[in-house]
Amino acid sequence: MTQLTPACARPTKRRRNGSTGTATGYTAHRAAREPVCDPCMEAWRIKQAERRANLSPARLEAERQRKAELARLRRQADNACTLDDRTGTVAGYEAHVAADQVPCQPCRDASATHDYGSVCARPTRRCPNGRTGTRSGYLAHLYAGEPACDACLKGSAAEEKESRVQDPEKALRNSLWSKYRMTLEDYRALLAAQDGKCAVCRADAPTDFRTRRFHVDHDHSCCPTSSKTCGKCTRGLLCHACNTGLGNFQDNPERLLAAVAYLTARKGATPDAVH
Repeated sequence: MTQLTPACARPTKRRRNGSTGTATGYTAHRAAREPVCDPCMEAWRIKQAERRANLSPARLEAERQRKAELARLRRQADNACTLDDRTGTVAGYEAHVAADQVPCQPCRDASATHDYGSVCARPTRRCPNGRTGTRSGYLAHLYAGEPACDACLKGSAAEEKESRVQDPEKALRNSLWSKYRMTLEDYRALLAAQDGKCAVCRADAPTDFRTRRFHVDHDHSCCPTSSKTCGKCTRGLLCHACNTGLGNFQDNPERLLAAVAYLTARKGATPDAVH
């Protein structure tokens, strides 16, 4: 009897040796509708714990509400697939979708084996006509471990652009929380405490024409990099020039004092006198 290779062990374009023991391996198991192995399950739990740690309180609350709504829908007593004995069939799955219900597991399994063509064409509760050309369709391709179709690529890009137009502060809000564990309200409160100016030079303009905002300064002896900090070592908000200057001086007070002494001693000196 031929033993089937687990989905996580199959080589892909990015993982020639398979993806066992990774979050990608977990999604491969789920896409193949097969039990998840222990190494992939553990990797998925670790990744989800890290993801939740990076979420803002508002995002956590939104996820909690979404899970509660899904649980409510699953508890619905009247399943559409029970009519005409369609449980465990594609027709039963489509009946669930038409009734705005979360499909039962037998109907989901039957739908997974049905050939809808592209994975984005499979109907869902939120997209009864399929997800082709949408952000959701793009993610469906991603979770299935396959290249996204052109329609889903364009649709995802258009939805992201529209999201930025409707919520211009979304990128800033996500960046502040993921890097500094700071909400946008905390950022604005800190800036107001500084009278809307740089904490060092008191400039009222951030001087960074790329981000057009003041930089969050933190203690590098606590968190060496700016990619992710603990959120407890934030010192203030600085303009681009002061933030770059402190970084170039490596946050060393002795170097800064030496620079002050150097400039003070040569104040008003001509280039010939200095050299």
